[in-house]
Amino acid sequence: MFKIYGLFRIGIIVFLFYGGSEMADREKIKKDAQEQLELFRKSGKGNTETKAEITRLIEEKITNNSKLSKAVNWDEMFFQKIPPPGQEREKCIAEFIYKIIEICGKGANRYFYDWISLTRDGMVFCVGKSSFSIYPNSKRLYIGDIFTSFTEEEFNKSRPSIPDEIILSVIAQDVTPPYTREIVEMAYDFLTEVIIIPLNVDNDEEALAIETEIGNLLINNCVPILNKESHLR
Repeated sequence: MFKIYGLFRIGIIVFLFYGGSEMADREKIKKDAQEQLELFRKSGKGNTETKAEITRLIEEKITNNSKLSKAVNWDEMFFQKIPPPGQEREKCIAEFIYKIIEICGKGANRYFYDWISLTRDGMVFCVGKSSFSIYPNSKRLYIGDIFTSFTEEEFNKSRPSIPDEIILSVIAQDVTPPYTREIVEMAYDFLTEVIIIPLNVDNDEEALAIETEIGNLLINNCVPILNKESHLR
């Protein structure tokens, strides 16, 4: 009996320590997101100005770094629309895959790219990395997080993913759960575009290193990012 009670107490302590720590981290991330959002709104910049600034910063960074200039196809960066699920999205995915292969060359085992997602207003949501492989006769192709899907089920979890929590903290700040289909549609309308940066690298570690450099570059140049630590996790 005492042994069971002791184990129960240990379990409670572990839960409070780690669970409480995670909750505190999540609250900090959401608070940081709100602060970044305020900075963006005060800047007065829109979609066009933000994209021009990001393009300029990346171009300057890469052209002044011989190692990066070999690894990053900065002059082949392109803007990719992210429509909600449907025929238009399927068409965009097919065009996206074709464009990456065209830029990086046919015959690669994997195609790597970094990306910067943007809200409809032009604020940076996060910096990330992804890759995909082309397998003969494969019916499914995972191409990374840029064409992510939002669902009521995911939004209504007791602990949604951190990106989902940040989105909800912005678009549904005054909404009481459970979240409905209307919130899902608002999420699709919130993230509408991604800057794609094709890479000439062979593994995730190299792609991650460049992702980190790009994320830090934006932060160091006072470009507000909603999920500002995504490239560090």
